Amino acid sequence: MSTLTVKELEAPTGFDLKIAAGETLDLKSQGTVTMPTGSTLAVYEDTHATEATFQSTSWADVGLTITLTPKSTSSKFFCTWSLEGQFEGGNSGLGTRVIRTIGSSETVVYTSATGYDLYTADTSAALRMRAQYNTLDTPNTASSINYKVQIKNQASGSAGAVSLNNASNPTSLHIWEVQG
Repeated sequence: MSTLTVKELEAPTGFDLKIAAGETLDLKSQGTVTMPTGSTLAVYEDTHATEATFQSTSWADVGLTITLTPKSTSSKFFCTWSLEGQFEGGNSGLGTRVIRTIGSSETVVYTSATGYDLYTADTSAALRMRAQYNTLDTPNTASSINYKVQIKNQASGSAGAVSLNNASNPTSLHIWEVQG
């Protein structure tokens, strides 16, 4: 096997650099590769399907959590999560937020603007709603990061109860690590 050391490869105008048919360009075996800004570096996923009822107006974990180690300190993280809540009647509202933990330091990276995004004033029957949320986080670290989703009720008590994952409709959290 031969080793060819070059500083830069460039194709003439109108031509592309190509790898011969049947050959592989292995960019993972040695060294590092810098991807263009905006490239997806990794995708993480967590889903939670166990039904749970929340009645408190305090923030509570919903069971969606992802722990990851960034590829570089310049990585950005696009977080998207979906929640389906069944409101059990009464004036009910559901707020959500995402917490980032690095070591023992917690940072809120997203919070519902009004404290609740989904709301119903229907006092006669249960009502089911689904919402999708997203946020972009730039933690500027190479240390391990934990992201978790929390919710809280706008109203307390059984009249304001919200059930997540009702009728086998799971909640989910997805995170895309993006080259910064």
